[in-house]
Amino acid sequence: MLTFAMRLSIFIVSLRRFLPANILLAWLHTRRGLKYGVPAMLLCIPYWLLARWLYDQVQAGVFIEGFYVVALACGWSALKLGFFGPWSLVLLAKARASEAVARRHQRRVQPPATPPRSAVPVEVASPWIQE
Repeated sequence: MLTFAMRLSIFIVSLRRFLPANILLAWLHTRRGLKYGVPAMLLCIPYWLLARWLYDQVQAGVFIEGFYVVALACGWSALKLGFFGPWSLVLLAKARASEAVARRHQRRVQPPATPPRSAVPVEVASPWIQE
């Protein structure tokens, strides 16, 4: 029985990575996706409404009680998306600060740029040579 429960939990955890909210959150955790954290936070509204609707339908007897799990998953996804919006602003500020420090360090370490020499020799007109 314990082996079955462990295998079932491993299977459920492996399926979690295919949920749309988890895929979106994985992309939002990248540096490129951090700026879309607040707009993605608005997706928690449809998730929450879906969870509430499913819960009400199960309570009314329209759906079987197994849909409580789906409602719970939708509610949990809504919470994750809702809390990630403000947190993405903190992560974005942290990333920009570290990038600014790296740029400043790069400017200090890098030697000053010398102007490139011209490949064509420049003839200078001398005031002493009369043509």
